Amino acid sequence: MLALIILAAVLLTFWVWALVNRDAAAAFMQPFLHVPLIAAGMIALMAVGALVLR
Repeated sequence: MLALIILAAVLLTFWVWALVNRDAAAAFMQPFLHVPLIAAGMIALMAVGALVLR
């Protein structure tokens, strides 16, 4: 479960980085900028589910 939380944090950090650097380094990510946020949310839900079903 800790691995899921770490993965969600990494994806969320990447999403924030891509938002901040939207015009320069992350220009290739423009059409797919929502993907890391959605993935982080789904992984966080899996972590919560793992806690509940424990």
